[in-house]
Amino acid sequence: PQPAPAVETPAPPAAKTDEPPAPKRGSKKAAAPEEQPAEAPAPRPAAAGLVDLDKIKRDWPLVLEEVRKIRKSLHALLSEGRPRALEADKLELECRYEFHARQLAEAKNAAVVAEAVRSVFGVSLRIATSLGAPPAETDAGEDEVSEESADPIDVLSSRLGAEVIEETED
Repeated sequence: PQPAPAVETPAPPAAKTDEPPAPKRGSKKAAAPEEQPAEAPAPRPAAAGLVDLDKIKRDWPLVLEEVRKIRKSLHALLSEGRPRALEADKLELECRYEFHARQLAEAKNAAVVAEAVRSVFGVSLRIATSLGAPPAETDAGEDEVSEESADPIDVLSSRLGAEVIEETED
């Protein structure tokens, strides 16, 4: 026969005191003072030397990834822009299209971008937008093919650099 398992009885609650419990005997640690809950560090303004425009441009993909985690549609708008200038506590984003600049300048969208910047760089920046040069309408290769050309082979070969290898009869 096996002996009956030992049953542990809970210890009576200790009397509450304002003093921390004494360290265990033989412990080399001193009793730590009462710890306050850790607060999130206050966002720092963009102090000189902490973040510069080159660092922001270099690590911009990290900001884009943070924005994508929060709002994919905003990520799509932001991926068409790029950091243009950093002045004091303001980051200016250059947008190719007026629609993108307007959307990024909206308070709710600018706040998401600012939070992503703070998350990546540890500094709080205001977000401003500006319009850059619009994308070029024509490429060098498009001049070779007339607008009236309906032959898809001509279009592909001029725009994509495609080459006809073999023609087949249908």
